[in-house]
Amino acid sequence: MEMDGAAYQEVVRRARAHIECGTTENLAAAEAELASLHHIFPKRLEYICAEVALMIARGEDGAKCRNILDCTTQEFYPMPALADVFELKSRTFPEGTPAWRQTRFAHDFYINSILPQEYFVRLNERKAAFLMESLNANLMRALAEEYYVTRNMLAYFVLMMAYCRLTGREDYDDILIEDTGIPYPDPVYRGNFGFLLRMFTDGNSNLFLLVGTAEERSDQQVLARALDILGQQAMLVCETTATEQAENLNTYALHCIQGARADGEQIVLDVGRYRHEDGREESATHRVIRLLARSTAQTAPLIVIARDDRMDELHAKDALAGNIQRLSHCLPPQFSYGFSFAWAGDYLTYISYFYGENIEPLLDAPATCDFSIVIPVRNSADTLRYTLETCLSVDYDGSYEIVLSDNSDEDRNEVYHLVEELNDPRIRYYKTPFALPLTKSFEYAFLHARGAFIFSLGADDGVLPWALKYIRKAMADYPSASVISWHRDYYLWPELTGTSVHKIQLVEREVSKQYMVYSLRGEHEGIIANIKSLLYRIPLLYINAGFRRGYLRDILRQTSRILDGGCQDLYMGAVNLLLQETCVEIQYPLTIAGMSGHSIGAAMTCDFSHVGEVPPAAAYLPLRARRGEYVPRRSEMVIPYILTADTFVFYMSLYRLREFGLPMKIHPEQCYTDLSDHIFLTDLRFDRYWGLLLYGSTLCSKSVHNQCLRFYEKICNRMKQIEDHEATDIDIKKGYSKGNQMITLDSTELDCHNIADAVRFEARILNL
Repeated sequence: MEMDGAAYQEVVRRARAHIECGTTENLAAAEAELASLHHIFPKRLEYICAEVALMIARGEDGAKCRNILDCTTQEFYPMPALADVFELKSRTFPEGTPAWRQTRFAHDFYINSILPQEYFVRLNERKAAFLMESLNANLMRALAEEYYVTRNMLAYFVLMMAYCRLTGREDYDDILIEDTGIPYPDPVYRGNFGFLLRMFTDGNSNLFLLVGTAEERSDQQVLARALDILGQQAMLVCETTATEQAENLNTYALHCIQGARADGEQIVLDVGRYRHEDGREESATHRVIRLLARSTAQTAPLIVIARDDRMDELHAKDALAGNIQRLSHCLPPQFSYGFSFAWAGDYLTYISYFYGENIEPLLDAPATCDFSIVIPVRNSADTLRYTLETCLSVDYDGSYEIVLSDNSDEDRNEVYHLVEELNDPRIRYYKTPFALPLTKSFEYAFLHARGAFIFSLGADDGVLPWALKYIRKAMADYPSASVISWHRDYYLWPELTGTSVHKIQLVEREVSKQYMVYSLRGEHEGIIANIKSLLYRIPLLYINAGFRRGYLRDILRQTSRILDGGCQDLYMGAVNLLLQETCVEIQYPLTIAGMSGHSIGAAMTCDFSHVGEVPPAAAYLPLRARRGEYVPRRSEMVIPYILTADTFVFYMSLYRLREFGLPMKIHPEQCYTDLSDHIFLTDLRFDRYWGLLLYGSTLCSKSVHNQCLRFYEKICNRMKQIEDHEATDIDIKKGYSKGNQMITLDSTELDCHNIADAVRFEARILNL
């Protein structure tokens, strides 16, 4: 059965009319109207707003209502229901509070797409008073709240930190207010304000560059004054339209720096435009930043603060490219007047300060053993026990280490106690300096490995007994190969579904070809076009591949980064695809990829169809822990952040690497075909995901956007009735597949209960 989109919206409008009346009878009538759409999909944002309005009318928890809206809404491609979203959010805050005022500001904007000027009049009045009067903590907080109301969260944060310094407060998590909007690619994100907090509290005076034109001068002065209170140095880069010709752009940039002048308590650099011999003009700001980043002597990296739209320009391939990286998320275009911050300069400086230790010696240290098996772990000692059992049981006469990077919560000591219990010198235990995001947890672990060859596992994966011997032989047979990959098998832990699945590739050592060498960089266009089938075949440096010591330095030299993407394996897969001419693949399974309740992949790809199924909001992350979070550059947002598509991080990584200067051929329309297939009709995030895809298409071309918009509108105009499906056991499809020589077993029938059992069972079958 299909339903016309207009008829669907009419039912929603009737429900909202009943809700606004508010009587018990009306609310019951609204519930009945909405119940008639229970099995109609996709669930449009207007329907979700009606469900939330009913919850609010019945006194449901405001935070729960806001979480539903946050999970199903985005602001990058405004949809008609956004004004209603913020109207509903405003009902969950006490009237007159900053959060209530911010939601009203957003509501007023989305009503007619014009920024409400009365809010900025109040901001400018507070700003003028702050700059004219002597220090006044209450005035500073009042000004911070006006920045907050107008969605300028970085200005709000810096001023509130200065307020805390003046008043001696350190209860940052209690005093700071979260943005009530949805300016992130996913609700779990909150930005890296914890990185700034560390800089403000580490006892050092660090340099901050405030970039802007004369129009932003008063905002620059406000930030400079706040940074001074925080013990930091502010340098104002005032961009002008004046043009000048010099020997070259670097010479002109140096001239700008040497012409620094004092303006009251601030240092000001006037930076104009450089005129090339052919008459072209170019802003010199990016060269000024590059020179200052190289010459600034401090432990922390140079921090650049600029309007969000100007920050995008500084990140472009023909500007700073890999020598700058946002730490605050891109803002929706309608709020691009807000400030963003980024580190500039050298990646090693950034991560050395980030991890709290000098990374250079780790990167260049000689090998002290043959192999490093790297295992980042977080709160998963129960499965780790069996993963370690497989690692400690490998059949290898040489030297190897197991680098265990414990990223568990501060109050979780199970991993440490497990290491003490096992008491094996091959296990080298590291505790991360603080709770790291996933990619940084892997990077930290890689940097502390000492083997001549390094590969990683998850805390629920397994290594087969013959793995190290086959890798050692491949290293000897292909001495110039930086990266070596292999086949991996698969094991589903019974805890996840109650059923255990084990997939084994059947090979015979005497018959099977030992290696396959295939092209990567030269064939990257074709691989990208077929990535759905090849994604877990390319070398990911996780479970299915490893690298020789020294390769991390090569990656840094060619990409200006080490591991700096949205996901540790797919980012490295993109890196390898573009850096490696060929890949040597061992034609035997050497590892088993496990999937348990701790697996990130299993959690990411879950979808939900009804308001009652929306998962609770992520646990509150203390401000000090908000650092190292992956932040997409604007160019990466061509790719929508669709969690149900396992390829989206790979595509985003390609766009990041392209902005770093790596040549490639990629067609966004191919990506959209793949990604739109993973925006399921029954997923409550349908409008959210399509909004992000439509926004990405606007960054491509008008024709691509129009094509995507027509497809989206066609779906929305032909709603479908889809009945709920009861959860069923996984269809294991046991047996042998001749096409890929794979046997699939229900391993619970074979008394396999964990990854160590699975490794032992497979070893008996293959006996390689």
